[in-house]
Amino acid sequence: MKKLFFLLLIIPFIFSSCKKDEDENSSSLAPPSSSCCIFSASGLNYNPTISVSGISETICDGSIVYTNSNNDITKIVVQFHSFCTGTDKDWVMAAGIDGQGSIIVSGTTYNITGTPNLNSPITTFLFQDYNCTQTEIDTYTNTSSLGNGTVNFVVDFSNSEISGTFTLTGTDPQGVLPPITVVCTFSNMPIQVMSI
Repeated sequence: MKKLFFLLLIIPFIFSSCKKDEDENSSSLAPPSSSCCIFSASGLNYNPTISVSGISETICDGSIVYTNSNNDITKIVVQFHSFCTGTDKDWVMAAGIDGQGSIIVSGTTYNITGTPNLNSPITTFLFQDYNCTQTEIDTYTNTSSLGNGTVNFVVDFSNSEISGTFTLTGTDPQGVLPPITVVCTFSNMPIQVMSI
């Protein structure tokens, strides 16, 4: 079950990203709101700009909103990448909600605690801390908490954007590192809609 959950959490990383060329002299750590998203999270620096051979590019990881044949939302995954200098990753994060057979309502706050019922939504969370080294990655998930956490996502289908807030705690699957809690607010993130 945990392997399936982890696999479903990783799939959006493979299939989505949006990229926008930036001026190579840009030194701002916060992306312009018109080109990416506005991001604020407790304790995290967010730098979506990668620099290769003097060329800078802002990686605006597109989020995926899954819908059913009635265009009801069934799952949402938002993704963020943050870079150190050059191409070294600082961290990668995916957060979301999976309806598990239920419909997700845009703009509704889901506060999930305890053991989820069959066909009840769960939150999804994966945080990988690259520590700017690319060699040792600390991984945190919320699988041990059975998908508990608080999320609120507002989907703007007409502008292909998503905004929202979430508070999610991840634990080290190996049980070595202390848990981390991410409290995040973001807006104007581009989305990809996938009908399943």
